[in-house]
Amino acid sequence: MKNISLTLKSYYQNGNILKLPVKYIDNTGIISKAPRPYLYISVFSAWFLSLVWFGPRLIGLLDIAYSIPSYITMLLFISFICFAWLYGFYNIGIICFVFIYKKFSKKPERELVNLELEYQPEVAILYTTCNDFIEESVHSCVDQDYNNFKVYILDDSSDEAIKHTIDLYASNYPGRIQVIRRDNREGFKAGNMNNALEHYITEPYFAIADADEILPKDFLKKLVNVIEADDKCGFVQANHRANINEDSALSKSLGIGVDIHWKYYQPFRNDYGFVMFLGHGALIRTKCWHEIGGFPHIVSEDLGFAIHAREKGYRGRFVEDVICLEDFPDDMRSFRIRHMKWTRGTCEFLVTKFKWLVKAKNITWTEKLDILFPTLNLPLTLVYLFFMV
Repeated sequence: MKNISLTLKSYYQNGNILKLPVKYIDNTGIISKAPRPYLYISVFSAWFLSLVWFGPRLIGLLDIAYSIPSYITMLLFISFICFAWLYGFYNIGIICFVFIYKKFSKKPERELVNLELEYQPEVAILYTTCNDFIEESVHSCVDQDYNNFKVYILDDSSDEAIKHTIDLYASNYPGRIQVIRRDNREGFKAGNMNNALEHYITEPYFAIADADEILPKDFLKKLVNVIEADDKCGFVQANHRANINEDSALSKSLGIGVDIHWKYYQPFRNDYGFVMFLGHGALIRTKCWHEIGGFPHIVSEDLGFAIHAREKGYRGRFVEDVICLEDFPDDMRSFRIRHMKWTRGTCEFLVTKFKWLVKAKNITWTEKLDILFPTLNLPLTLVYLFFMV
């Protein structure tokens, strides 16, 4: 990469400002650059042309209405069909632009992940757990090929046996692991992380790992390179794959859906949409967290954080080549609970943040649309139910 150079960068450590040499991309904004609007220009253009061509024929269906209820029913039918076409073109557009991104887009992070920093900044790994401690997962946090990090187990557990297991595990890594607990569970996961970041974390970067997540050994080493490349990169989101339970027919059958989501629906947003922080498997700039004022106390705290970060001038980057593993629900009950949480979080976000998002000045309309299209997917299933009736 032509614009990589050796220069000095400032670090704040132990009350002193240090000037230390690191390799990074000179302030080009290549990591946090604004997205291109071509996807949504294509989607709305195709939708408009379809309405011009087929619209008069659909409206002609109103002639078969024989009463006011049948007229209203037919009108709702026509409206939903037109709206469904919009989402159809959206999904077709994604398929096309995924191909364009993979084939033609420059991917600077692929060169950045292989750089050797001459100084490795301090990183905190926040392992969040609430009665679901998994030793294999937390061990993947401890076993990082990186010299300057510390693992914080943020334990919101109420089960005394699990608390004892966590304390016993942490005692095997003195100086490497610190267990943090609080008196209440206010704000749930967001409140748990905010408590740790406000009172304990001093590192310039922190990573988030869910209780069931397995990080690759080079997770920190590669993601630090990417976030160091651009001061306006607020977070770096790693890729994921489903960690399939071979004993579960459900996870073996549906786990591929998780892989498709991560493999195709996320990377192209580096160039053509809004890069989302997806709640785990990510490295975040602590300064960005401070400027925002912490994670918002909503169910979808990850989406809320990413949007507030964008409004503050930061942007995320999705890294395809760093792949974490996440568990897939083993049975229908767990699957239903997870989807209920997603739907509830989405609805809460739309109620509390929709107007603010539309009015946000530092977020482009390309990014706003890229937030709203997938966000509206889950609650729109209720509209589809009425359509079927």
